[in-house]
Amino acid sequence: MPLAIPSSMTSRLKIPGRKLSQSKSSSASSTDMAQVNSEVNAPIFDFSNTPVAKSYQGFYVKVIDDVFTPEECQELIALAESDSEWKQAAVHYGLGQHENYVDTDYRNSQRILRFDHEAAGKIYRKLFPYIQELVQIKPGDKWENVVGPPGKVREIWELVGLNERLSFLRYEKGHYFRPHCDGQLALPDGRQSRVTLQIYLGDDDVEGGATRIIGRNRKYVDIEPKKGRVLIFQQRSLSHSGEDVTKGVKHAKNRNIRTRLFAVQRSRRSDSTTLIPSAEALKTIELESHQVLYLTCYSNFITMPWPKVNPKFNAPVFDFSNTPVADTYQGFYVKVIDDVFTPEECQELIALAESDAEWKQAAVHYGLGQHQNYVDTDYRNSQRILRFDKEAADKIYQKLLPYIPELVKIQPGDEWETVIAPRGRVKGTWDLVGLNERLSFLRYESGHYFRPHCDGQLRLPDGRCARVTLQIYLGGGEVEGGATRIIGKDDRYVDIEPKRGRVLIFQQRDLYHSGEDVTKGVKYALRSDFMFRPRPLNAD
Repeated sequence: MPLAIPSSMTSRLKIPGRKLSQSKSSSASSTDMAQVNSEVNAPIFDFSNTPVAKSYQGFYVKVIDDVFTPEECQELIALAESDSEWKQAAVHYGLGQHENYVDTDYRNSQRILRFDHEAAGKIYRKLFPYIQELVQIKPGDKWENVVGPPGKVREIWELVGLNERLSFLRYEKGHYFRPHCDGQLALPDGRQSRVTLQIYLGDDDVEGGATRIIGRNRKYVDIEPKKGRVLIFQQRSLSHSGEDVTKGVKHAKNRNIRTRLFAVQRSRRSDSTTLIPSAEALKTIELESHQVLYLTCYSNFITMPWPKVNPKFNAPVFDFSNTPVADTYQGFYVKVIDDVFTPEECQELIALAESDAEWKQAAVHYGLGQHQNYVDTDYRNSQRILRFDKEAADKIYQKLLPYIPELVKIQPGDEWETVIAPRGRVKGTWDLVGLNERLSFLRYESGHYFRPHCDGQLRLPDGRCARVTLQIYLGGGEVEGGATRIIGKDDRYVDIEPKRGRVLIFQQRDLYHSGEDVTKGVKYALRSDFMFRPRPLNAD
């Protein structure tokens, strides 16, 4: 089956396929899985002659044709539709029912979620002969990069089954899923996802809808959604998208089923046994409110270190006392820190943004949903790339944490309680929990601006609350204008110039500011939020 690759990048390739005979699939059971059958082993996908060889050669990816018959594909669709209806797919960043939101600019498709141990078990037994190299992974093994960075795996990992959470997806004409990396889910019972399974169930007359594996400089390889085909790939560091469906047949839409392979770390006990929970035990697990996981996106481009907290990194709060806005902002939490990011790191961040997305007109937002934004270039005129990237956000957070120790925990009466709410109105303790994984990369060309405003104090469904804005100036040559202007009474102001490598951190509450007109060159910046979580009032 040919891959759809731009002709300017490489020639057309063939995907190797293997069939699993009916007799083998019907007799598979949990007791005979240890037997490796060479007839059904499928080779690892060879990226060496593809446009993304530099990004993904040596990654664990398998494309296997004709694993499921047309009848089996139809049975799986019927299973999904037997007791549920198709609903708009959401973006997930946790385990709980409220830890998701709809954003059809980012993910636009329909879905049925089905928790089905029996179906997951049957699918797992059918696929098990193809993935023998994943049964047990030890430090130093060829495929240790499936579970962690090479050289950093410290445990033995054992494959224990398929996630019973089956996500049936339906993509109609115009539907898509923008570039992302799959989150590495960890359940309270100890199971952890490291490999994604995708089964294509749709009709052959569908056009578009490929799973696109995206490398550096927007190069890619497309895996076409052929009925009965199975795509298996490691979650760590593999950026991909669901491309737009361009043509379909009414009442016969492109469908696939998606779930994850689970592994557990083997116990350190002397007998090295692994406890694998039964299906009944799994049904009784309760998710605690603090066990929140986020949409994770791993990147090949960001290389910033993870510094330890050191008092020498502390930066003073900006002193407004001798500025024109002293009567408005003295005592506000603002920090301006130079040379936090090197020119190389700034360039890496720009490359990260541009690796799998294009610059688009920035919108004015007032909520999480797809319709809660609009374009108004009289008010905000710039370009933007939105990237949901938990790993990049974590690395940036760890790099900046030494500069903001006073924000780690805020209690009533603290010096900086006004970051959270007006003085005297803070109830309980607020903990700093990280950086918002929603990274907003901004590009201001000559004549671009953002008129005066206060940043919204975002509250996510998982309880995290934005209270402090982060702005990293990434440069872009000789830029003139483009200052972040902090505006006080009577139109008095202080300008923070967009110097490359500079970081601006400021409280969102009541701080009025603008992005002034760029008069020459191109200004690049990265904006995100420091997120806090209030403790329950009885927790202290």
